[in-house]
Amino acid sequence: MAKRTGRRAFLLQTAAISALAQPEPHAGLRARLELPRRPLRLVLDTDAANEIDDPFAIAYALRAPELHVEAVYSGTFVNKNAATPAEGQRQSYDEILRTLRKMEYQASPGFVLRGADRYLTGAPRPLENPAVDDLIRRAMEPREEPLWVVSLGCPTNVSAAIAREPRIVDRIVAAWIGGSPHGADSAADYNIQQDYEASRLLFDSGVALFEMPGYWVSEQMRTTRDELKRFL
Repeated sequence: MAKRTGRRAFLLQTAAISALAQPEPHAGLRARLELPRRPLRLVLDTDAANEIDDPFAIAYALRAPELHVEAVYSGTFVNKNAATPAEGQRQSYDEILRTLRKMEYQASPGFVLRGADRYLTGAPRPLENPAVDDLIRRAMEPREEPLWVVSLGCPTNVSAAIAREPRIVDRIVAAWIGGSPHGADSAADYNIQQDYEASRLLFDSGVALFEMPGYWVSEQMRTTRDELKRFL
């Protein structure tokens, strides 16, 4: 019995050493998630007119020396102020331009691009719009480091680009504010609920994904009306 136990321990130890010697299945994903030493190259995908946090995010990203924003895409949304995804996209596009004007930011032509005017859910064909076209083009450029796609709303634009050109999965990092903590009993998050198909595709695509759940995580970064009045 002791001999068998010793052999079993030896086999387990050998298997453990062998496993450690094998390349990590997700080593490529982890490598892409590592931040480069130079300014981070990114595009910003935002439903800017949906809530007040997006104009702040745009302003921060454009002023931060550690970030290099190459383009800003207008995302879609539906709420009491936008009855359709198309209206939400139009309002977001206008809000991005308004934010840049207030910042006195001199944007180059093609810096702000219109994104999806409908959700990916139920789409009979791949979505085509200037933002998706630009994202695919930038992702496929021959560069050493991946393109970061920072999405502040539902992930329709980035998922539409993946659906049209699956090769970009290995060339981008998706950073998305959406979903709930994985231990939660519900995925009742606004960004994930708006376009379930785009959200599902983002998780299932195999893209390097940096997820920032809204509920209980990013929502903790709060401010107040008094703070805004005092400092802005």
